[in-house]
Amino acid sequence: MTTFHTLWAHGNIAENARTMYLKWETKQVKNGTIENQSRILNGYTDYSFWYGDSSKSATSNLLVVEANRFGEGGSGVAQLLAYMTIVHTARRETKKENTMVYGILSDRFVVHFYCLRDGGRYSVNTLR
Repeated sequence: MTTFHTLWAHGNIAENARTMYLKWETKQVKNGTIENQSRILNGYTDYSFWYGDSSKSATSNLLVVEANRFGEGGSGVAQLLAYMTIVHTARRETKKENTMVYGILSDRFVVHFYCLRDGGRYSVNTLR
């Protein structure tokens, strides 16, 4: 696990420093209902960035990253969106003010930046 420090722009830097974490192969799990049937969504994100106490599950995730082999960048869209939905749903259920989730899908040469908003709407920007 790698630790990063984020410094806020206002006030005393030491008082406002927060710890962020980067972890690979992070397990994501969420119980839910799909088409009136109970389901368990689960999988391992390639990389996750989060803040604070990791024991608070997915609610503190800031960014989900899915990496694919060269030329297969587009094949991970559904997988990435499923992981982002797990995080988004957990944030909504804990009544977080900001439930937006960001994701990155890349094959090293093409990078897709995703943003998942309320109502399941997402946007994507691609960098080639």
